Amino acid sequence: MDLGRLPLALSDALRRTVPDRLRPFYDKHEDKLRYLVAGMWNTVFSIALYNVLLSLLGPAVHSLAASPDGFLAFLGRNDYNAVFWLNWVLCVPQATLAMKYFAFRTPSGRTGREIGKAYFVYLPAQLVSSGIVWLTVERMHLSPRIAQVFAIAFATIFSYLGHKYFTFRGAAAETVETGGIVEALTGEEDRD
Repeated sequence: MDLGRLPLALSDALRRTVPDRLRPFYDKHEDKLRYLVAGMWNTVFSIALYNVLLSLLGPAVHSLAASPDGFLAFLGRNDYNAVFWLNWVLCVPQATLAMKYFAFRTPSGRTGREIGKAYFVYLPAQLVSSGIVWLTVERMHLSPRIAQVFAIAFATIFSYLGHKYFTFRGAAAETVETGGIVEALTGEEDRD
């Protein structure tokens, strides 16, 4: 079973479900559509992890607000943003792998370097997103969980452009045709 071919098999299966009259549109915008699917997964993963981390770590980080150390007190007063940054550190590798293997279908072999580039791409968006989270919590008085949604909307557009023109630039997309998911996973050729 070749798990490396699974994303190609899934995107090929997705393409086969598109009605013939919509194929030209799909073919023209396939990378954007695959990016949206991967982005939906990354968004669900990020929101779920943020909520878990906020529930588990939020109270402990918030207790740092009483610390005599200025930096720790700052973290405690901004516990939701401290957890937001931890969430980012944990989500970038997962998001990069989804983008690499499903959205942009780049060949393997440069994964570590691409994850490093992804941190670089996501960092400006994360800085702005932290500001968005802070504004929506402190000025608009919304929940940090709702603030994260505003930040994700901004980061989605920014990261698409960064990945398309920087992280995965120059990496030729694989154009392997698969006979279906089972054949792609088992390595068997389509015998039609």
